[in-house]
Amino acid sequence: SQRTTDYRGAFAASDCRCAEGYFELPGGAACESCMDGMVCAFGSAYDHIAQWTPNSSLVIPEAQPGFMTRVGKPLLPYRCKVAVWCPGGAPGTCALNRDPSTVGCATCIEGTYAGDDGECHECSGGEGPALISLGIVGSIVALGCLSFAVNNNILLQPNATATCGIVMGLTFTGIQTMGAFSNLAVRWAEPLKSLFKALSLLSFDLELLKVECVVGSNAVVNYVCRQLVAPGCAILILAILYLKKRFVKPSLEYKVEAVNTIGFIFQVFFISIVMSATSTFVCYPHPGSAGQSMTSRPSVLCFEDDDHTMMTVVAIIACVLVVLPYLACAVYATLKYPTFVSSGTGKDSSLRMFRFLFFRFGPSTYYFGCVVLLRGTLICLVPMLFRTEAAVQMIAMIAILLSFAGIQQTLQPWRSGIANLVDGGMASLMVLMLACAAMSTSFEDAEDVVGTLGAVIFSTIFLVAMSVVAISIYRRLIPSPFYRNFVCHHKADAAAQARFVQLLLVEKTRQSCFIDSDDLKNLDELFDIVKCRVGWLVVYLTSDTLRRPWCAGEITITFQTHQRLVPVRTPSFRPPSDSELEDVSTYLDLSDTSLVQYGITNAFISEAFKWLLQKQTVDVRADLIGRARIHDVVDGILEASGAAREKNMGRMISTASKSHDDMLVVSSDPNDDEAAASVGILVSNIQESILEFVDKGIYVLADQDDLSRQDMADAVWGARAVVVILTPGSLSSAEQLQAIVDAMGVGDSLPVVPMNTPHFRFPSEQYQDRLMAHFPSDTANEVWLRIQRLFKRISVFFATNASASIIQAQALEMLTRIPRRRERNSTKPPSNDQLLTLEAGGRAGQLATVEPDDAGFTSRMRSI
Repeated sequence: SQRTTDYRGAFAASDCRCAEGYFELPGGAACESCMDGMVCAFGSAYDHIAQWTPNSSLVIPEAQPGFMTRVGKPLLPYRCKVAVWCPGGAPGTCALNRDPSTVGCATCIEGTYAGDDGECHECSGGEGPALISLGIVGSIVALGCLSFAVNNNILLQPNATATCGIVMGLTFTGIQTMGAFSNLAVRWAEPLKSLFKALSLLSFDLELLKVECVVGSNAVVNYVCRQLVAPGCAILILAILYLKKRFVKPSLEYKVEAVNTIGFIFQVFFISIVMSATSTFVCYPHPGSAGQSMTSRPSVLCFEDDDHTMMTVVAIIACVLVVLPYLACAVYATLKYPTFVSSGTGKDSSLRMFRFLFFRFGPSTYYFGCVVLLRGTLICLVPMLFRTEAAVQMIAMIAILLSFAGIQQTLQPWRSGIANLVDGGMASLMVLMLACAAMSTSFEDAEDVVGTLGAVIFSTIFLVAMSVVAISIYRRLIPSPFYRNFVCHHKADAAAQARFVQLLLVEKTRQSCFIDSDDLKNLDELFDIVKCRVGWLVVYLTSDTLRRPWCAGEITITFQTHQRLVPVRTPSFRPPSDSELEDVSTYLDLSDTSLVQYGITNAFISEAFKWLLQKQTVDVRADLIGRARIHDVVDGILEASGAAREKNMGRMISTASKSHDDMLVVSSDPNDDEAAASVGILVSNIQESILEFVDKGIYVLADQDDLSRQDMADAVWGARAVVVILTPGSLSSAEQLQAIVDAMGVGDSLPVVPMNTPHFRFPSEQYQDRLMAHFPSDTANEVWLRIQRLFKRISVFFATNASASIIQAQALEMLTRIPRRRERNSTKPPSNDQLLTLEAGGRAGQLATVEPDDAGFTSRMRSI
């Protein structure tokens, strides 16, 4: 059935030949089906190939248009990446100026280059070197401009400029993403096909620069040149910045600007860098057993040719030396970001060094740079992981784009609202572009795969919907996480007190406690926690607590639901008047938030406030000092809520010993509850770590109610180090000002670490005038000199109103300033009558000085 004759009535056996679609095997043994990509006319025979000439009447198996066979392997058809390269026909047939010895006619012969039309043109004169030189010069100019642009002071850039830069970066990333689409095994119609060819330069494909006219068509050499583009840019940037520092800006911080500029370039070209490095693993299949060719270099057979082996080695080196170090650097900087910002000065060199990774995003989504890098990496991996399955490639690419678009639209990470819209819109448009490619591509061979993936997607939709319903029912029946206590407070008045109360409640009950300032963005979720996931609501009443909408909402929801509430009354609290209770709209500050949208009306709030004001309060006792006041409040909360009281004062007061030598001494304003709470937060975060190298622990001056003048001097002069907690009243507190004067009088041998809280303001020249008005000039000048010496030391910002992780990072940063061993001999302080003493008991305006009678001590003190 595989043999027939060309006409009826044939008599000779030689007239019986292989039918159309078959060819005769060597020796005429049998007829074999024609291979995919080939045409076998009637009478085609393998034995004819050796004798065939263009003018011969012999019939041989020939390649279809778009395919080619090599002379040495006439029955092994190769699919040509571009159809016009291969007109089809006898073995070794290629388009004009294309090398027939290469797979798929993919290489131009020596002395020619590949044009945009798919044809090979002769190299004319110095056109190739000129284009390469122009590209190098253009790159130097562009990199030079970028080295200035990306290191400009952010504070001087208007929001419109920042938005323009972000959108341009998004556009460039989108163009690279579309460039990655060209590696997919789908059919792109014109003009997209030509557009993707033009975009190949972004993945460092140097064909557009006619590099073949300079280095030839060797695939390995061309691939190595591609991998050298990114390191070459980095070297150029280092040279440009060196010249900039040498001749333009001597004060330039070379390391900071070098890392920021190189990081920015790599961030912008990240998809291109990864595509270039992994292109050796992106292959497309040939028919039958002909193997696979590299999509970027069709003349190289994947995992067969020696050239591919060498290119694989180069690819691994590029990934190890370029891609992975950059990713590791980005992850490291993101993990260290809380530490970078903990100083609060905005001058930290590490933060400016990695500015390229963070400045485009909001503070709460600083990590989104790593998310963008992950998206780019996955996009580049799709053609590599699914080489031949076009349907799987399309679904995977669409899934990546939609998933990350959903994350981006949820988080709104970009600093500019317009940029968030542009990012989401570009992702949607790229999905539509992939849909266009799907409509022009035949998936008949992948019908089973498409059906399976479709069933998986449908099942996923159903399972997700059912899972959400089941989880919602479970959370309704068993609320989680459940908090034993919830601290409601006004952040501006009592951020530190509320945080310290939270820490103490967790320590004393061993149960979780929520603080509302940790999540004030999603009031709906916040109110849900109060509604069904809280045991007791603790309302910390300061001057403006009840005026805040979220506090009013939390109190109202508690009154409407479980009614388990403990009010804590501070001295600053003043209840609303009867008229304000009747019309709470005149009392509440609703400038930022409306509670009506959450179902909380003014009538509900008024009723809840009246109920709250009738409840027994836990009062802050005036007869206690320091952290003892907050500990007493927490004990009152636990008693009112029916929890067991656990008065463990041993952890609050670090030592009962009369000897304070070689301790970490902490100074704060003893008359300020925020200052006492700040000390408590600090001690809670460092008390375990500090004992590893300061055996005697921590001594808090503000906790001592019987501290004599000599005891303070003994503690300060004998300390391992002194930490000064600076709050708004620190420089008006007689006790803390005295501790500062004593500490700075010891000299540079005593480490003194200032820690400024959010509302502290550094003193101005007017403060010196106040000192001059209340002290003799010599004493005032000496006090001012010591205060100035304190503020010449780098202060650690202590954001008591920040999240727990940031507070912990800042506390641990302070620990790095404490010596691991004592670096000075024990110095006995002067006697009480020799000290520069400020009269205790009042504000700075009431301070006076006791005249020192030891001229030697006074002169030594002034010389400091």
